[in-house]
Amino acid sequence: MRKNCLICLSNKLNKILNLGKHPYADTFISKNKLSNKEPITKLEVDICKNCGCVQTSHSTSTFRRYNLYNYSYTSSNSNFSRNHWKKYALQVSKDLKIKNKTKILEIGSNDGFLLKQFKKLNKCKVIGADASDYMSKISRKNKIFTLNLIFNSKNAKKILQKFGKFDLIVANNVFNHSDNPLDFIKGVENLLEENGSFIFELPYWLDTIKSKKFDQIYHEHVTYFNFRMIKEMISKTKLNFYKANKINYHGGSIRVCLKKNLDNNNEKFLQKLILLEKRSNLYKLNTYHKLQNFIESKKNKLLLKLKKIKSQKNTIIVGIGAAAKANTLLNTFELNNKIIDFITEASKHKIGKFTPKSRIPIHTDSYLSKYKNKKLYAIILSWNISSDLKNKLKKINSKIKFLKV
Repeated sequence: MRKNCLICLSNKLNKILNLGKHPYADTFISKNKLSNKEPITKLEVDICKNCGCVQTSHSTSTFRRYNLYNYSYTSSNSNFSRNHWKKYALQVSKDLKIKNKTKILEIGSNDGFLLKQFKKLNKCKVIGADASDYMSKISRKNKIFTLNLIFNSKNAKKILQKFGKFDLIVANNVFNHSDNPLDFIKGVENLLEENGSFIFELPYWLDTIKSKKFDQIYHEHVTYFNFRMIKEMISKTKLNFYKANKINYHGGSIRVCLKKNLDNNNEKFLQKLILLEKRSNLYKLNTYHKLQNFIESKKNKLLLKLKKIKSQKNTIIVGIGAAAKANTLLNTFELNNKIIDFITEASKHKIGKFTPKSRIPIHTDSYLSKYKNKKLYAIILSWNISSDLKNKLKKINSKIKFLKV
């Protein structure tokens, strides 16, 4: 268990949520490994009384998270995702006036899709870095030069020696994966040119709590960002707060831009954002007591509902979307292959595999066409793209009924 806050190093940690024992959420099990037991750890969350940092209570192995099994999430896994990253590249290129001489490093570059967009738009020099060996190989196949490494200050020095400094460093849905966010940001700081920019995007904790989308909590997400912890973190660097935007991605994300040697930082705006968090009771323990009770109540009601449906003859219950968040929901609510018959998915990196712990088989969306003579109920697990999925699946099997979770 962690004894100190990852940002301010205080020992004033309060446990706020307990979701039970979980495997790594982005682990999907191939048939030849079904007899093996994957690592399972308590999934609990703490908040620091001193700086507001929200973090997992238990540390886990970085290597195991990304390389014990082939990492399966890809940036280009849906039309929604691809459109998001295309718009991202356009907006950032416009805001920062990126040119063909601009050097860009993406930390957590995944399959290289975003860097490919920057390269197309600006013909700039791009380098990727990713912790997953499997994803690094895919990125290289996509003609993006990619380093397979876990980003930290030590590896940042190696990158600096070989490639020099960068005008722009981006880290999307990866900063929150770092076991040592202070070390991570210091590595970024050392790699930036004197007037360089660091942009990171990730789920916003206030939105997660307001929407009660607890399934965004999993072992890969070590920290859960709010603006109070961001302020504390950058106070330990030479980076300054420049701007932040709310983004409609992953159920509510923030895109934050920090700049090195910024003459006029946007401190007042940052303070306004922190004040909004305080008024929303984001740092109050009672907020999380209520959420814990909500999760327990929802679990009991859903289990009763699904067991009742399952008792009917000629009935199939399926999950839609084998996302990391799906595994959090399945394992928190104790939904296994005795309740959920199978999950459908579009990603070739997951089809034919099984969900961790719950052992639910994963098939293509077209597999639903086999069940037109059965009562077919579906739970949308990838809720962030639910409208697209519903339209698509209705064309495959018009008799499908969607259940509310």
